[in-house]
Amino acid sequence: MSISLALPLTLPDNVVWFKHGACVVKNDDVFNVYVAGTLVASFGAKDYAERNSVMCQLGKSAAVGLGQLAKGVGMSPEAFRQIRRLYEKEGLRAVVNRSPGGDRSKVTKAMRRRIVAGCEAGQSVRDIHAGLPKRTRPSRSVVGEIRKEWADQRSKAAKSEESAPAVVPQIELPLPAPVASTSPDTSTVVETTVEASPVPAALEQEDSQPAGLPMMPGESAASVTSETGSADEQLGARVRIKSQSPTSAESVQHLGSWVMLATVAGLGLHKIADETRGDRVEGGPLRVALDALTIALSVGQYCVEGVRRLATSTASTLLRCTQSPSASWVRAVLGRLAMDGGGHAFHFKVGGELIRSAAASASGPVVFYVDNHTRPYTGDQTLRRAWRMQDKRSTPGCTDFYVHTEGGTPALRVTAPDNPSLTQVLTPIAHLLRQACGPEDELLLAFDRGGAFPAQMSELKKMGGAKVGFVTYERAPYATLPQSAFTHKLTIGGEKLRFHESRKKNLRDGRGRVRRVAVLMDDGKQINILASSKAEAAQLIAVMKGRWGCQENGFRHGVMRWGINHLDGRETEPFPPDTIIPNPMRSQLDRALHIHRAAEGEARRKLSRLPKDHPKRAALQEQLDYALEHQSNLEFLRPFVPKHVPIEDTDLADKLVHHTTEYKATIDTVRIMCANAESELAIHLARYLRRPAEAKQVLKNIFNACGSVEVSDDALSLTIDVAGTHQEQGALESFLADLSAQDLRLPGDPRSLRFCLRSPE
Repeated sequence: MSISLALPLTLPDNVVWFKHGACVVKNDDVFNVYVAGTLVASFGAKDYAERNSVMCQLGKSAAVGLGQLAKGVGMSPEAFRQIRRLYEKEGLRAVVNRSPGGDRSKVTKAMRRRIVAGCEAGQSVRDIHAGLPKRTRPSRSVVGEIRKEWADQRSKAAKSEESAPAVVPQIELPLPAPVASTSPDTSTVVETTVEASPVPAALEQEDSQPAGLPMMPGESAASVTSETGSADEQLGARVRIKSQSPTSAESVQHLGSWVMLATVAGLGLHKIADETRGDRVEGGPLRVALDALTIALSVGQYCVEGVRRLATSTASTLLRCTQSPSASWVRAVLGRLAMDGGGHAFHFKVGGELIRSAAASASGPVVFYVDNHTRPYTGDQTLRRAWRMQDKRSTPGCTDFYVHTEGGTPALRVTAPDNPSLTQVLTPIAHLLRQACGPEDELLLAFDRGGAFPAQMSELKKMGGAKVGFVTYERAPYATLPQSAFTHKLTIGGEKLRFHESRKKNLRDGRGRVRRVAVLMDDGKQINILASSKAEAAQLIAVMKGRWGCQENGFRHGVMRWGINHLDGRETEPFPPDTIIPNPMRSQLDRALHIHRAAEGEARRKLSRLPKDHPKRAALQEQLDYALEHQSNLEFLRPFVPKHVPIEDTDLADKLVHHTTEYKATIDTVRIMCANAESELAIHLARYLRRPAEAKQVLKNIFNACGSVEVSDDALSLTIDVAGTHQEQGALESFLADLSAQDLRLPGDPRSLRFCLRSPE
């Protein structure tokens, strides 16, 4: 017997959740807004005054998902933002009297072509709108509508093309051992052009490739030029760029970024990239592309597109090339490096070096923090959802797993298309770290409660013979101890703690036991720590106390400073049709059941307050009967709707995709190296500052500083004009003097760098 979900109630399409316990339900042309099961507003599709009033009132709550709320009432997010700004500026009367939408009559054919060109260039609605003539440009909402139409047409065209099913990559953690470089000596300056790089046969297209523009994996020449941005950027992608020796110059913009460039080169970024590139890209263009991306990131940009900000009159001096490369040129060169597994090979080689460096500097167990980080996705593609702690809900996106050192610097990033849990990747990551470190190094993995399950802890416990231990928090509930039991005292970061190592925790089912350390916090709260390690209990507590500052703050800094949430690569692959996913119909059924249970509770509450002869009781009783009837139908159907089904059995068939990771891995490798270089420089600079916590901000001032360079046979002398207070000037002078003594060198140049501070007039 087959059960159909064709019920008299609308399940999937008419309900949009914008907050926990709050949703918009559309019935015909009427929108009903429920909060905690209570109907708080109801308005027609053309009742704009009531709609705008309700939206402004609901939008005051920080917990409300504004994009979902706008979607629920049939508005674009931009139109909602305009209404909110108008409400904040002029009050409720202004939004009630506001006419709907913009005027599309002023969109001429020429302007429409201009808007579509901006869409094809990958520009946002905001950027497209800002680039239109002020006198004749339509409203931003109209631009958004045209962009949506363009996206729909493009999506339909893509679906019509036949494509072979793609194979979903599994979680693979290759970490090649360091090998001696067989590449030519990079100490000499390479004079080469981009066109000299041969195109693999697999990438040859019928379309002619513009000179100097290597293609990204899977792209034709047309697709590269269509997504590179403005006409000026496309023109820049076609020029011939040569690497050249440094030249003496005055007033070079961002010259201070050579401090970052020399530091990442010293960490091995360019050397490893040269070992990885093979015959996919030549050394000269690769050096220029890596330099451009590194400098763009160091001066405050977040992605490859930030290379555009380097296009000044002194860019050729800064990048040591014939002219400033465009963002599309840099993107294409790095895309060549990422081809055929090069992106992952590059990433894991760099990660291996950082891991081995952390192990070499550790005096005891080598501590590594492991945690997941969700990158949200807001584009037009359909991606799998992942839990995002910041939002306290699942959201479309991708889950990355980062390994941080005890000092808080990132060393490695692992990702998979199906957004696995922490327990699924902990063991492979542990084996990876074991492989990277020396056989005598004792490792200690620290992670949060997301990995504190008996089966997972048992797997890690079995690696004890390989000198791999772990420490984590015990999941509640657990027995609390009397305060008198906490006999040992410990002070960490000014916080006074007491702890007691109680009896071991039994993992059951023959999995053995692990250590348990109970910690009494300042507020009287007890937290239990579980571990499989020979380290002292005080050290285990210190490691877990340091996890938040090292890793959680590291994620925040990575997002705000280095742009780790950027998508970078736009290429997607479909999931195989037999991939098992949570059943969307089951989720929709459960949400509908929740709505009707809330409606039942609201009806019963109102009925309990009315006298038996009240005229409204009949209508309320009808509402109650309606809710009970549909609850009964839904509860009957629920056992017949499985929790997990293959994609091909859902409406997500041929829609659910994941982004390829090779190119993203390449860009994130540079980000990780920059973050490590910044931390290394900040530790050094902080010793001279009155406010050591401001070291990274002062470093950013250095990277953005202009200056002059003087070239001699044995040195490159830099005079940098850095903004700073009188006290900071002395610190900067000492810091730059120390850098000069470290014999830093630019990638590909044998001469030492000498730094000095320009004296204020």
